[in-house]
Amino acid sequence: MVGTRVVVVDDDTVLAALVCKALSEDGQHAEWARSSAAADIVSKREPHVLVLSWPRDEALAASTCAALKKQGRSLLLVTTADRRMSTTRAIFDAGADDMLRKPFAIAELLLRVRALGRRGPGLRERPLRAGRIEIDPEARSMTVDGKPVRLTQREFLLIKHLVTQAGRVVSRAELARAVWGGSAPPSNVVVAHASHLRTKLGSAGAQLRAIRGAGYLLDCEEAS
Repeated sequence: MVGTRVVVVDDDTVLAALVCKALSEDGQHAEWARSSAAADIVSKREPHVLVLSWPRDEALAASTCAALKKQGRSLLLVTTADRRMSTTRAIFDAGADDMLRKPFAIAELLLRVRALGRRGPGLRERPLRAGRIEIDPEARSMTVDGKPVRLTQREFLLIKHLVTQAGRVVSRAELARAVWGGSAPPSNVVVAHASHLRTKLGSAGAQLRAIRGAGYLLDCEEAS
């Protein structure tokens, strides 16, 4: 289940950051969204798994849950501190695939996300595009202007993460976790791989920009 896309929907920024960090270190591609921006991000990223903190307003919670489920085929894990049976019923009636009580152990959340990520063949990853670059996660291949470009395994994981985060500055540390998992190398190794990748992109390499002191940005708008 390496590479499962997960969107964490939670307005508690501290908890969301902790969950996203743990998911990334576990080998997943995690992204955080406030509840107000969740529908847009889910539509763009098409995550395999949604981790949603159940809002206190039950009517809002149910409508949010239903709206997110309609965005695609994402499996939904709801977290809540509410222990009432009526809330449990509302959560599953709204389309949740699993539920986890707060406070929860991060290790248990990771186990549940992994289990959801293993469910069925229906979650086939679609090709992803950023400007002139397109990757096929299933075939683990990349094309530039429709022409195939041969990549090493590390280079593919690197460009895949950059494409999924296109338009956002990604730190070297985040890239290291996405490509090497828990055994992240020194930052100069990330720099070297990014440089090799940029060369292989040819003229489309202009899309991949090094942001001094911050990381890398894959620009969707760069056409040449």
